[in-house]
Amino acid sequence: MKAYPVITAHGISDTDCNSPTHVSLKNLQGWLQDCNRNQVHFETLESVVSNKNKIAACLTFDDALSSILKCVEYLPSPGTIFVVTDYVGKLNRWNGQPSWVTEELCLSWTQIKELNLEGWCIGAHSCSHPDFDKCRAKQIRNEIETSKKTIEDQIGQKCSHFAYPYGIAPRIAQEIVEEYGMGGYGTEPGWVGPRDPLNCLPRIDIYDLVRSGMASDWAWSEPDQMDLKIMKYKRWVGSGLRNIRRIAS
Repeated sequence: MKAYPVITAHGISDTDCNSPTHVSLKNLQGWLQDCNRNQVHFETLESVVSNKNKIAACLTFDDALSSILKCVEYLPSPGTIFVVTDYVGKLNRWNGQPSWVTEELCLSWTQIKELNLEGWCIGAHSCSHPDFDKCRAKQIRNEIETSKKTIEDQIGQKCSHFAYPYGIAPRIAQEIVEEYGMGGYGTEPGWVGPRDPLNCLPRIDIYDLVRSGMASDWAWSEPDQMDLKIMKYKRWVGSGLRNIRRIAS
């Protein structure tokens, strides 16, 4: 299997500003133009997994936010949506959601089914978007099993992909995802390679790709180990600063 990038996004913003959860439509369009110039081929997770000889980028959207409909017409191919099943058609205000995250509706089942008919892959993102590090094994199993079954019942197709809420993937969650024969996706930066465990695969954040910097070409140029170490360190520092601000406030 050749290595390939899986890219994670959330919502689409009408402003020129980007955040960890919302990338501007303008910046996304500019990035897609860069991808086209660099001959990036896009696939859904389902299609790239079924044809492992292709080098293709997979664009995935966590939370199934309704704002992703703003970018559908500009994408070169269908993408993959990870659905929080208890919040379909509801506001994205699940327990634990940071107060600074933009409030918006999640896609309805009708909208999800329409995208699926257009070729989009539908994956699970749990039922209620909990922090798995704070859950017991029974709750983790229910979140994975029930969200998978709900999606399969709604769209009439097998649900083969699971994105861990907040990218948190404790060993028990990885074991359950593997038990159900699903691919598991976290937020550890990097390309998916032949040695990566299928129950916890890396992804690259669109927030890092649309900005100038060391990660801006990672959709078409595989990062080396030093770049990945630097990215992980920056994330660790950023997370620490956010925690300090949260405690101080």
